[in-house]
Amino acid sequence: MTVAQSEVERGFSKRIGAQRTRIVRCGETRELLDGLGLPGVVPVESLGGIPVTVPDMRALASGYRARGEVLVVDNTTASSFGSSPGRRGGHVVLERLDHVFDDRGCGLVAVSVSRDARSIPGLLDRLDLLPGASGEEQRAVAEALPGYNERRKRANDLAQVVATFLSCHPGVRRLRYPGLPTDPSHEVAASLLFDGFGPLVDLVPSVGVEAMRQECERDGRNAFLALPSGEAGEAWLRLDLWEWGGGDVRDALLALESSLPVHDG
Repeated sequence: MTVAQSEVERGFSKRIGAQRTRIVRCGETRELLDGLGLPGVVPVESLGGIPVTVPDMRALASGYRARGEVLVVDNTTASSFGSSPGRRGGHVVLERLDHVFDDRGCGLVAVSVSRDARSIPGLLDRLDLLPGASGEEQRAVAEALPGYNERRKRANDLAQVVATFLSCHPGVRRLRYPGLPTDPSHEVAASLLFDGFGPLVDLVPSVGVEAMRQECERDGRNAFLALPSGEAGEAWLRLDLWEWGGGDVRDALLALESSLPVHDG
C-alpha cells in the first residue's frame, strides 16, 4: 500500500520535479541507500565537491541511464528551493534537513523519487518501508521551511558579494564559486541552480591554507574549513557563508580583509 504524501512532502515533490517524496528518519546516508535497495551507489552532489562545483546533471543522467544505473543526487546544500534535480534526470534526490532546523543531528531526510521511478524495480515499495517522520515532525518541518528559505537566500547573497570581493584580492591565488562568470561550472550552474549560486566559496590563499586557518582561529572565527586536497593535490579553504548566519556583509568583508595577506607572495 502506497503511503500518502503529506502537504509538506508534496511541496518538496513540486519543487524537485519528483513523483513522490517522503520525509524519513535516518542516520547515515549509506543506511538510507541500503534501505532503498541501492547498495554501492554513490550520491552526486548538485552543489559540492572539492573545490566546489556544479555537475552537468543532464549529461550525467544520460550516462547513468545508458549504463542502466541509478542516479542518486544529494541536494542538501542547494536545497529544493535552489535546485530541482528531478527535472534534470536524477532518479532519487536526497536532502538532509539539518539546516532547516539549524540542527546537524536532526536525523530527518527528504527522499524524492523521479517520475520514471517505475523503471527501478521495487524502489517505491522500499521507499514506503522506510521509517517516516511523525505528524509532529512533519508540522515542524512545514513551520521551519519559510524561515530557512529566507536564511538560505541571505547566505547565497552574501556568498556572491564575498566571492566578487575575493576575485579581485591579491591575497587569493585561486578561487572557485559557481556564481562567478569565470568559474568553470558557471554555465552549468546557471541552468541548474536558482535563487543564487549557493553559500560555498572555496579559495587557495597566497599565504597557504594552514597559515590562514590559524589566523582565523586566533580571531575566533570558524567559517573557514580546511578541505582535503582537491585538484592536483592542492589544498583549499572553504568559506561556508551559511555558517556566517547571513550576517552583515560589511562584517564579513572586514573579517576576510584582516585574514588575507595584502599582497601575493
